[in-house]
Amino acid sequence: MAEVLSAPAELDHTAPEMIEQAVAVTARRMHLPTPLAAFARLEANDPTAVSYFRYELARQVAMLLLRYDRNVVALYEEQDVPDGEELAPPEASLYDALRVYVLVEQATHALDHLLEALDRALVGAIAQRFGQPLSRYLQAVVVDPARANLLRPRARGYRPRPALVLARESIAEMSD
Repeated sequence: MAEVLSAPAELDHTAPEMIEQAVAVTARRMHLPTPLAAFARLEANDPTAVSYFRYELARQVAMLLLRYDRNVVALYEEQDVPDGEELAPPEASLYDALRVYVLVEQATHALDHLLEALDRALVGAIAQRFGQPLSRYLQAVVVDPARANLLRPRARGYRPRPALVLARESIAEMSD
C-alpha cells in the first residue's frame, strides 16, 4: 500500500527543493563555481546543462516515488531517437516534458494521484524558478507486469529501451 503524502502541500515544498538540488548537481558536474552559473546556463538552454539537470531531476523524482510508494520498483527515462540513422537525437529543451516510465509491482490509484500532484508541484516550481509557465512537466507512464513490454527496445531495435534512472535495489545496495 502506498504511503500518502499530504499532497499538494508537502509536494509544493518538496518540488522547489528538487529543482534547486538538480541545479546544484548540474553546477558540480559542469565544474561551475556556483549554482547561479548553472542556472544561467540552463536559462540559455545549454544542451549539456539541460541534460545534467533533466537527469538529476528524474533521479529526484525516482527517489521521491521509491520513498513514498512501496509498489514502485524503478524509474526509467525515455531516450530521444534521431529522425534518421545518420542524424543525432534532438537535444531536449529545459521545458520539454520529462518523459518517464514508472515500473511497479501493481498499479494503484494512490500512485496516479501522487504523480498528478507531483507534476502540478513541478510545474509550479519551474514557473517560479525559471519564469516559464507550463501546462505539464512530468509525463509518467505507469508500467505494471502486464505492460512490461514498454521497457523493451521497440521498432525492431531502432527505438532503444528507456534508460534506467534508479531502482529500489540500487538504493538498498547503497545503504548496505
